[in-house]
Amino acid sequence: MNLTAIPNEHLTEAQILQAIVDLSDLSDDQQVHLTACPVCVAEKDRLDRMLLQIGNMAKASVPSVVSRPVLPDRYPGFLQRWFFEVRPFVRIAVPALLVLVIITVALVLKPGQDMHTAFVEEQMIDPEQLLIDIDRLIENPLPQGLQALVSFAEIDSDEDFMEYIVPVIENDPLSNIPGKKGENIC
Repeated sequence: MNLTAIPNEHLTEAQILQAIVDLSDLSDDQQVHLTACPVCVAEKDRLDRMLLQIGNMAKASVPSVVSRPVLPDRYPGFLQRWFFEVRPFVRIAVPALLVLVIITVALVLKPGQDMHTAFVEEQMIDPEQLLIDIDRLIENPLPQGLQALVSFAEIDSDEDFMEYIVPVIENDPLSNIPGKKGENIC
């Protein structure tokens, strides 16, 4: 029997469930009606038994807890123990000492001026040899390996051919540069 259909005479299912959870949530009139009305009391008992049965089914499906699970204490790592358990003076002194050692090693192992000068002098080329190499490159910029591939001895330098390849602007009839020979066609 659904009691929600008769809201004027009896309490609704929502109100009865509210009474099961906390009776003080209902108004005084509703509390008096719930204690006096046998239909509402029977409905309250039925819902109470149904909820109890659902609770028992839920307990039956859950495995029983033998003991409360306890996680072992986490053992902190070396750096964490060192940083938090050592005195503040040591925490400051160790990094400062480390920086001092690095700077000292860098200064001691830095090559001196004598070593640097000797290295530079060793790498320098004789100035006369340098000028000879420059003159050789001016005469023939191709390396020896490419000299055999490209031979300029076979090419005749013909002035007419060179003017055809690179025309002189003064003789160009299409030139429109002022002060130069040629006609302006456009």
